[in-house]
Amino acid sequence: MEMSRCSRVETPQTRAGSGRRLLDGRAGIRQERAVRAIAAGLVAAVLALPARGQTTGAIQGRIVDRSQAPLAGAVIVASSPALQGETTAATDDAGWFVLSLLPPGSYTLDVQKQGYASFTLEGIAVSADQVTGVQRSMLPLGAPGAAETRTLRPAISVPTTVAGGAISRAQMELIPYGRDFRTFDQPVLSVPGVSTDLSMLGTPGPLFRIDGATVRRTRILQDFVEEVGVETGGYPAEYGRTPSGIVNAVTRAGGDEFHGSLFGYYLPGSRAAGDGGLELGGPLKRERLWFYGGIAPASAASQTEWQYIGKLTFRPAEDQTLSLESFGDGSQAGSLRYLGRLFDRSMDVEATAAWERDQEGEGRLKLTNRFELAGHHQLRYGADGTRSLWGAFAQDTWHLLDTVFLEEGVRVDREPGATTVMTRIGASWDFTGRGLSKAHAFYGRFERVDQAIGGVQYQVFGDAVASVEYAHTGKPYDGVMVALRKPFAQNYLLQASYSYPHAIKLDAAYLYEWTAKTSASLGATFHAIEGNPWDTKVAARAAITRALSSIYLLTASLDFFSTPAAARFGLRLSF
Repeated sequence: MEMSRCSRVETPQTRAGSGRRLLDGRAGIRQERAVRAIAAGLVAAVLALPARGQTTGAIQGRIVDRSQAPLAGAVIVASSPALQGETTAATDDAGWFVLSLLPPGSYTLDVQKQGYASFTLEGIAVSADQVTGVQRSMLPLGAPGAAETRTLRPAISVPTTVAGGAISRAQMELIPYGRDFRTFDQPVLSVPGVSTDLSMLGTPGPLFRIDGATVRRTRILQDFVEEVGVETGGYPAEYGRTPSGIVNAVTRAGGDEFHGSLFGYYLPGSRAAGDGGLELGGPLKRERLWFYGGIAPASAASQTEWQYIGKLTFRPAEDQTLSLESFGDGSQAGSLRYLGRLFDRSMDVEATAAWERDQEGEGRLKLTNRFELAGHHQLRYGADGTRSLWGAFAQDTWHLLDTVFLEEGVRVDREPGATTVMTRIGASWDFTGRGLSKAHAFYGRFERVDQAIGGVQYQVFGDAVASVEYAHTGKPYDGVMVALRKPFAQNYLLQASYSYPHAIKLDAAYLYEWTAKTSASLGATFHAIEGNPWDTKVAARAAITRALSSIYLLTASLDFFSTPAAARFGLRLSF
């Protein structure tokens, strides 16, 4: 049985990596798989309460036989260009498995069990703070079609009630977000429920984070970012008091193969702007220690600021990762993070200490346990805070039936002279029973504001998801969002939405494989948001990518902007 199908998630560079892959064939794919990393663990970070924000996701699934009876003891091995190494899990007596602490990316699962034919699932997309569902049957050895490699495209995170979206690196490379500055906050407006001033569900002041570290001023370039996650509402008790929303940028990391780029963009005219620099990642010691770094001066309105990032990732043991990073754009910020799966992988530990110049340092510790009690439970609990504000939380996700999930949580925040108790409750139901749908509802208390969200999502074709959601906050705000989202796969992406109060948004891109070494792409973004006057903008990008060799790719792009009209030239050499 197949829960859903998915095609491989690729960036324009790796895709025009027709160039690279058509030159290298399957060897190119093997080289990508060598650049793997474990989404692993945290232990000693108990010393620092880490910043609120999620930078990893998970794959949860079930393996059954052809009669749909659960198979216990099947081994699942996950690999990805986003991972250093591999991570594994085994199915329990009910056939369920969980691969947790996975960085965003496209994953391959190899499934094995004695007496049954092994098979491989490719192209499983994982986003930060989302759970990707997979369900498959195993056939006995020798059965027709037993051993196979298939592509999957699960696109709905059934266990969660969070509203929002994610912008991948591929989407940011295909579509021009940001006119004067190409920073990671620019694509946020493309998400349904986000207004021109970046208020979310009618509430201003979202929290911005980089790799889970809260940043009040720092905004780094999109070139240094792997994914931007936007949560407009419906998030559980582990997150703080803000009802406005959370924007979390997950940065790139090093792997066992060197990768990087040289890039430059220039917008001429009376409002001249541009940036240019380099980014590079790779191993210091293969399978153990990796680095990633980048630097770029960015100029606009006769002002120049230096963008930079530096990151070290250390894997002291299987299922454990320690990372230290610093980043800035004139402001300086950074974090120390530790991730781990401990006690025979029965507990996940996440801990982070974070800082930003002229701001209070903050931190967070989160523990996750899984157990059986009238169904599967995932219990998350921990603490986070600063010198002046700290909080503790507990959140349980109860997998009551095969298709029903309940979330119950409570959060207590303490600051001088005040204690605030906030409850969160949510439910989701996969009404198709195959991971292709979700009906969900959420109620939460955020300081002095109540929030209620409900909606339906359905995977209409391929990995395209249609959704209708309603949101209410105590502002008061009542909004309805209708959307169709298809992430970049099979050479195109599409994202269209209408929200009430009135907002129309459209993001689309197509990649054409011209020859074995050359590809061309066209991407555009449009939004019309009600106001006085209406805010209406269009931006488009045309690009050509040429494989200079099996390693180097050269991309030339031309961006067009309306209001005011302008054109920007771009050039990138990547490897």
